[in-house]
Amino acid sequence: MGDPSLIVVGLGPAGLDRAAARTLDLLQDPARSVIARTAQHPAVAELMDRREVRTCDDLYRQAPDFDSVYFAIADRVLEAVATGPVLYAVPGSAAVGERAVGEIRRRADRAGIGTEVIPGESFLDLVYAAAEVDPIADGVKILDGRDMPDPLVFDSSLVITQVDREEVLADVAAGLGRVLDDDTNVLVLDRLGDQDQVVRVMELAELSGYRPGPRTTLFVDPEPAGWYGLVVTNRLLRQECPWDRRQTHH
Repeated sequence: MGDPSLIVVGLGPAGLDRAAARTLDLLQDPARSVIARTAQHPAVAELMDRREVRTCDDLYRQAPDFDSVYFAIADRVLEAVATGPVLYAVPGSAAVGERAVGEIRRRADRAGIGTEVIPGESFLDLVYAAAEVDPIADGVKILDGRDMPDPLVFDSSLVITQVDREEVLADVAAGLGRVLDDDTNVLVLDRLGDQDQVVRVMELAELSGYRPGPRTTLFVDPEPAGWYGLVVTNRLLRQECPWDRRQTHH
């Protein structure tokens, strides 16, 4: 039994050297056309030097919003499958933060198109290693920098992804600044896995001066703050303060 007509692969967080062996074999299969979500990734740039790759960057420029982009990508991939086997390649893991992949799978299932997903290494693996944090033991919340919750709840460490433009970084910094002190340390992570990767601690007040790119992520591990910080402080007082422990509702 051969490979399905549609395969979705994750390219890993950096160059092709981090991609899985089977993924590399599939990427070099001349019988299978390759569509990449974006050319703004080292692995895709390397691949384009080796073979023809169609990207979806034009859809980002044309679409009015991200939902429209995801639907347009699904249209492009499934239209290509009608003419032959297709490999759809995305940065990082195909199972992390790739909403178009879910849309493609749903449509392919309805159409009876054989599909396989090979996830790949996620950029989050490199984030956890750089931040020296275990997401299970330490607890980590992952947020989208383009859709930050308001109010922010600091009940765990935060990984803030997709901080890819200066205006997004400014909005994120402003949101953090409403709750945290200006001298709070923020770990800036950029181009993880590359030779010129950035792993840099900056104070929150300095953050807006950094120039982000498509692979910029922030890691924040503050003391409990905001409403959650108040609850934590009150609980600590009730447990450890003799005066507070003697108080009643009266």
